[in-house]
Amino acid sequence: MSELATEDKLILDRLQSDFPLTSRPFDTLGEEVGIEGPEVLRRVRNLSEEGYIRRLAPVLSSRKIGYGAAALVAVRVDGDRIEETADFISRYSGVTHNYERAAPGYNLWFTLHARDGDELERVIDEVRENTPAEEVLPLPATRVFGIGVRFDIEGGVDDDR
Repeated sequence: MSELATEDKLILDRLQSDFPLTSRPFDTLGEEVGIEGPEVLRRVRNLSEEGYIRRLAPVLSSRKIGYGAAALVAVRVDGDRIEETADFISRYSGVTHNYERAAPGYNLWFTLHARDGDELERVIDEVRENTPAEEVLPLPATRVFGIGVRFDIEGGVDDDR
């Protein structure tokens, strides 16, 4: 990441957690980083356009908002049909991750959150019925230990998780 300016690295570090919930959050970030709020916003837009930032959004607790069922789902699909299958799966709002894996056996993995077990099964059945998947293996979650990732861009970030 050496091509990024120090201020950009600091902004990326700060955007990952505890986004300021103020009427002018970019001014607040600017005070912390040492630049004006409009400049922070300009840099955030540039970082987004350059692909460093995929999106700015909250990370919600699925269980607290009523999604009581979750599963990691393994899919075996012919390599020539993997993109088509992944596109179908990604249409579901409860899919949070969808990855191709370079491993024998199951080569597409996704995480799925649903309101209950019936909805979870319905979506998995729809994947089975509407994609060229050879096999779909749901691995329901029984206990959640934690979620989240925080990249230390600039160094020295205090992450007290």
